[in-house]
Amino acid sequence: MDAVEIMLTVKTRMWREGKTWIADCPALGVVVQMDTEAAARKEFGVVVKSVLEISKEQGTFAQLMQHAASHPETLWQPVQHRTKMVEVGVPVPVSYLAGQYAQQKAA
Repeated sequence: MDAVEIMLTVKTRMWREGKTWIADCPALGVVVQMDTEAAARKEFGVVVKSVLEISKEQGTFAQLMQHAASHPETLWQPVQHRTKMVEVGVPVPVSYLAGQYAQQKAA
């Protein structure tokens, strides 16, 4: 793991269905369900970090970030009237973003 990390803020929509809290970010393909809002936020951060790590390992990190940035409507589109938007901080190694920057400069 890199020694230096930054906090990436990911917007997710959250809502409650019965006794379950759902956190959903279609732009990243992440959905989690937990018993409490706090648990859903925490698990969402864990899953997003895993998605970012896997995309970095597979060499698709830049594409994932471009896809998320080019589909902002999926970040804000409400599922239902009880949906709320929240921001979840996800620690990301600086080298992930440096690699993305280098790829963009080369293009």
